[in-house]
Amino acid sequence: MKGFFNVLTDNEYLCRISLLRLIEKFYVSLSTMKTFKQTSDKPYDRHHYKLVYTNDQSVIFDNYEELRLEWYNTPEMFRKHVEVLDIKTKKTKKGFND
Repeated sequence: MKGFFNVLTDNEYLCRISLLRLIEKFYVSLSTMKTFKQTSDKPYDRHHYKLVYTNDQSVIFDNYEELRLEWYNTPEMFRKHVEVLDIKTKKTKKGFND
């Protein structure tokens, strides 16, 4: 059984130093991470979402949660990517000749 004061091998020393550096980077990233506050309880509906499958078929969702549900329920080999689509809104004219 090794005692507390036994000398580490070079490999053990390097592994421990690497682990300590990794822990330090993780801690620093957590301590500097920004937090965001919710400013409204209204549903966020500025976008539609297009799920594209590997066979190039696609489905458009108007709700992000529904998109997420479909994404995670679809096997990875059939998912290609998601496109975020702006909702086209009707612009009202605010000029002199309306």
